[in-house]
Amino acid sequence: MPQAALEKGRLERTAPLLKISQIESMQEEKRRLSDTLNAPPHLRRAIHDPALMAKTLRNIEKTLNEDSPTEYVGADQDAAVKREKELREQFVADMPTQAEMRRNPPGALDKHMQWESRHEGNIGEWKNIRRRMLLSGMLPSAMSELSASNIEMFRPVGGSGELNMDNAQIPQTRTFYGLGGRSSPMTERELELLKLLAPEIYEKVTLLTADQRDEVKTAIAEHEPAIAATSVDIDAMSHKEARERCAVVGLETGGTREDLKARLKTYYGK
Repeated sequence: MPQAALEKGRLERTAPLLKISQIESMQEEKRRLSDTLNAPPHLRRAIHDPALMAKTLRNIEKTLNEDSPTEYVGADQDAAVKREKELREQFVADMPTQAEMRRNPPGALDKHMQWESRHEGNIGEWKNIRRRMLLSGMLPSAMSELSASNIEMFRPVGGSGELNMDNAQIPQTRTFYGLGGRSSPMTERELELLKLLAPEIYEKVTLLTADQRDEVKTAIAEHEPAIAATSVDIDAMSHKEARERCAVVGLETGGTREDLKARLKTYYGK
């Protein structure tokens, strides 16, 4: 791979290098074209446009020559290790979290697009470094090419900058496994409702079979309106209690304690 002019401060270019599967496919096509063009005269005469075929072959050779990753050697290995770590730390620092990408709370799309715009070049360079590191034996031998350049391996979990999940598009779930291995997921809302309606069952939810949990979920759905009929001392609620109750009944959870209490009073008709 010839070393083209790089942007200042970069170890690698940002345009993607070829993947192994691409290289193998292009090498096979190169062999096919070369064999055809060098076939005996009576076979070559059957080629509709030999000039176009020759041009295609030259383009493939050019691409393979310019875009194939090569091994790092000597001091370049140390430089690659240092630069890979530097780039990774930069784009992970403000990377949207796993929950933000999975549950899509308000603002998640904008946050992702802004992050991607800031780090597009760094991510491209990092992926190329990782591809060359894998080729050079600098990464675990069992690691696949896909994993080597997969940024998802480093996506953070939680953190102080994570967006509020109260109004996320996808509800958070917890998956329990009963006898026979059948899973039985319950959303956080279902668990909060269960805690209010039947705290003694909530404490034992992990001990229930999958069928029993399914029955509990059905009962929760049927009796959810009972929460509205439950005597609630709204004025005595702390900010945390009012926020939790708003979340349970599906109300907006932002604002002051008085804001939350006003919403609850409207909801309960008080």
